[in-house]
Amino acid sequence: MIQVPPTPDPVAGEHETIARVRSWLAARATTVPFRLAVALAFLGMQLAAAIHSGQRFDAKFNAAPGRPPHCQNPATDWAPAVVVDVHGRATATARPA
Repeated sequence: MIQVPPTPDPVAGEHETIARVRSWLAARATTVPFRLAVALAFLGMQLAAAIHSGQRFDAKFNAAPGRPPHCQNPATDWAPAVVVDVHGRATATARPA
């Protein structure tokens, strides 16, 4: 019989690290400062995504400084109409609402 020396388990170290992180997180996750920090981090990521998407789609983050946001009024503004062709493909064309 051929004897193979035991090899160290590479996953065992990861399990210990995960256990340490879980215990550290369990002690802090219910505190108000930690929850505020997490909320601010998510808010920052949301703001960064909004700014980045504006740059990607060539739209300014604040296109009209000092003016309130504008929403479309279906009674007076133009709205896209969806037209379905013979093959079932939908295309949008502008028409008055």
